[in-house]
Parts: sequence; structure tokens; C-alpha cells
Amino acid sequence: MLHLSPEPQPPPNTPKHHNFYIDEDSHGIVKNKDFTGYRAIVVGANRGLGLEIARTLAFRNCHVIMACRDVGQAQSVLVSIQNEMVKY
Repeated sequence: MLHLSPEPQPPPNTPKHHNFYIDEDSHGIVKNKDFTGYRAIVVGANRGLGLEIARTLAFRNCHVIMACRDVGQAQSVLVSIQNEMVKY
């Protein structure tokens, strides 16, 4: 189970939307977090929000299991994420 610490305080007068701040991206939400030793199953990880979540968790050292309907698409996304991590 993933456990995130309380979110940091936003800058003053920042509009809030669904517990995240509009100007944050997925990397900003989990910045300074290390998920080494954690595992996450991400459904729909080959596109959209699932892809962004899988990518972000992978960059934070989480072991990500990608649950996708299309294995071919999932494999190409996996290679893409791995290539990005090598450059990072």
C-alpha cells in the first residue's frame, strides 16, 4: 500500500481542484518522495492518466506493474519510460 505524507502548503491564493493544485503536475505532487521498496499496479498504464501515473511512480523508484488491455501498446510505453529514465 502506498502512503503519501500530507501535501505541502500551496502558495497563497492558489486555486484548488480535487485535492491538487492546478499548477502542479504529477511530478510536483510526489516531489521529494522516494518509493523504493513500494509496488503499484497501475490500470490503463499505456495512455492518458494511467501512463502519467506509471511514469511518475517509475521515476520515483517504485516497482510499477502496468495493467493494460493492449500488450503491444504496453510494451512500447514500457520501452519509452525506460528510455526516458536512462536519459534522466
